[in-house]
Amino acid sequence: MIKCDVCGKFVSYESLEKGEARRIMITPDSAYSSEEYETLCKNHNVKLIVESVGNMKNLLNCHCVGVHSFPLEYEDGRYKRVFYADKNHELYKDSAIAIHSHHVDLKITVLKGQLDNKVYALDDQRGEEYNKYRWDSHISGGCGKFISLGKQNLSLTRYESYDSGYSFFLRSDLLHTVFVPENRVCSWLVEEFPASKPYDGINYSKVNLENWTAEGLYIECDDQTANKYLSEILVYDGKWKSNS
Repeated sequence: MIKCDVCGKFVSYESLEKGEARRIMITPDSAYSSEEYETLCKNHNVKLIVESVGNMKNLLNCHCVGVHSFPLEYEDGRYKRVFYADKNHELYKDSAIAIHSHHVDLKITVLKGQLDNKVYALDDQRGEEYNKYRWDSHISGGCGKFISLGKQNLSLTRYESYDSGYSFFLRSDLLHTVFVPENRVCSWLVEEFPASKPYDGINYSKVNLENWTAEGLYIECDDQTANKYLSEILVYDGKWKSNS
């Protein structure tokens, strides 16, 4: 678990992703120094106090090593952001991101490379067995861990591959996860629609998530770093937009 440098309280990955807390590299790894990070919980992230609630941060290793998240717009409680999987990503691994649903419908547009989307359904009769968890969020007063809810059988109902330029819609009630081929760069744009259901925090995985930690994940980066990634796939004309 990651702890706040000031008060020692645990910092959840959701709090980091939403920009309420921050974790940023302050000393790079070199021949003369080792990598050091500053971690501040939402109560000690002073920068947050003067910024809007909707200000999601630029994050390296978001959800998974080698996958980065860069918010582009925030309007009426809805985000538009870009994910970028670099060539060293781990999103090719089975259960790199647990099977989950969302509280909003999404439009996903592939900007570069190939994105694979797997859709699942509950299937007690013929499905394959997975571990079932509920994410107990710090934000909601929980312990910041995945709580085991036993087992659940799921069946794969769709396996779709999308190349650059293609868009698809994902209903909030669909269980899914995404993959990117190993050693391949991929980027995709995620656009949110208004919330259609409460967030339930239910996840399914073959991996034991009870001892999961966010160590090495959700590292805040500056705009200069984010722009280096975004400039590969978008053009800037007052704001970032597709170059197609």
